[in-house]
Amino acid sequence: MHKLSNESPWQAEIASDYNYKRELLAIVVIKAGYAIDIETGALTPLKKKPAIDVADQYEGDPQKSALIAATECSPPKIGGEFYILGATLTLPNVDTTAAEASVTLTHSNGRKFNKTIRAIGKRQWQGTWLLPTISKPEPLTPISLGYENAYGGSDEEAGPKEKHPTYLANYAGKGYVAGARSCTGIELPQLEMAPFINSPSDRPQPAGFGPIPVFWQPRRTEQGTPDLEEAKRGACPYGPDAQVSMHNSAPLDQRFANPWQGGEVITLTNILAGLQYGKTCNITLPRITPQLILDDKLLNTVCDTFWIDAKKNQLHLIYRAAYPMRVAYPDKGWIIVRDAQAAASAELREVA
Repeated sequence: MHKLSNESPWQAEIASDYNYKRELLAIVVIKAGYAIDIETGALTPLKKKPAIDVADQYEGDPQKSALIAATECSPPKIGGEFYILGATLTLPNVDTTAAEASVTLTHSNGRKFNKTIRAIGKRQWQGTWLLPTISKPEPLTPISLGYENAYGGSDEEAGPKEKHPTYLANYAGKGYVAGARSCTGIELPQLEMAPFINSPSDRPQPAGFGPIPVFWQPRRTEQGTPDLEEAKRGACPYGPDAQVSMHNSAPLDQRFANPWQGGEVITLTNILAGLQYGKTCNITLPRITPQLILDDKLLNTVCDTFWIDAKKNQLHLIYRAAYPMRVAYPDKGWIIVRDAQAAASAELREVA
């Protein structure tokens, strides 16, 4: 693989992975991090370059918990996507049984996307599958906006005939009832999106802003059928039915047709740490100008992902470029990463 010379102010790494066509690619990942001023939305580059996450990381047992970090060393993704990690719902200063957190994304053409999650105090099912009722919610206490509080999880009382005792769209959640029976005492999820649950047989999309592990739906299907024989030989583990979106990790409703251009406005409500309930923070997505030079040829880079660390109040941009591994001869050639705008300004100063 080529050697990397990073002359930019951002973090950069070279990795390798297969795409959906089962082609082995060399991947250049560039990561820019910013501190968010929660009162003004202003962004300040982080003093220390943020590390690039080379693998998925889980809060606990991968079979029972959600991601706390998603790998950033995948091939370029399709379109653009975003996700939010570490968010705890900001609550009002008065007792309540419900509150909402939302994200609004305004594109440069004026089109808007909104996603709102409602948090509800603890509730339980009462009665049978055929005649269920929901108990009154308890007062709402501070709650993580992670998938552990959304619909899903495992049905510990599922019978041997149940095909899916765990909800495949969210292994970490709660409230999933696999089969018909008495549901008294089963706790409902505390995070929901409209339309809200009204029956134990409902199967809603889990409410969350975070990335999806590869073995949860819909990514489970997007990965296709694993090629176990090839994997044993250290070759491509993906089957021929892998989908073009297989490396996208955001929920489906947080994926968009085009990469991020800069200038998009993200409005966050009741998500960032330390921001008063009901107040919004408007963040304008910055546009940076990474330039990749491979043996005197320019490589095209795209910003396919941004994500927000709501605990640290940070924004991260991920740019990627890729080329076939067959041209990446070991120890021959260089990938140079630099800031194109800074380089152009330096050249102008030299001419002057």
